[in-house]
Amino acid sequence: MSCAPVDDGPSRDEAMLLTWLERHDECCPVCRYRLQGIESARCPECGTDLRLTVDSSEARQGAWLFAMLAPALGMGFTSVVAAILLVAVTLERIQQGSAAIPWQPVVIFSTMLLLALIDLAVLMYLLSHRSNFMKRPVKARWKLASAWFIGVGLMHLAAGITLAVVL
Repeated sequence: MSCAPVDDGPSRDEAMLLTWLERHDECCPVCRYRLQGIESARCPECGTDLRLTVDSSEARQGAWLFAMLAPALGMGFTSVVAAILLVAVTLERIQQGSAAIPWQPVVIFSTMLLLALIDLAVLMYLLSHRSNFMKRPVKARWKLASAWFIGVGLMHLAAGITLAVVL
């Protein structure tokens, strides 16, 4: 007598999902691949296991948005500080009738610009790796998002301390 498992075909849940996808043009929640007409409950593009549920995509976006928040805030803050500094130094130079700019504002402006560019690079990286991020379990997503948030904050703190020491 053989002890090999018997393949009874797709489960009831999988059959319902496949029936749904025969009639509806849905996309994979991770990679956005069009799933209409697939033959198993797995995305053929990214391999994500699929299931038919009543769910809210917004409810699962918290960690992703948190990861995006730190570089977005950092980029906005450093850009505003750099713009204010540029305007203030320019107006001061005009009032004094001098074309020479002291080195301190140049160092601060350059540091702010560099931080904004790094934040932009982090945002672009996160956007281009969204599907990898979303494939992770929820706890892992939150840990990764927290690490990004803390890392960006520490980068800005280190730049601020460096500027305070140098200037």
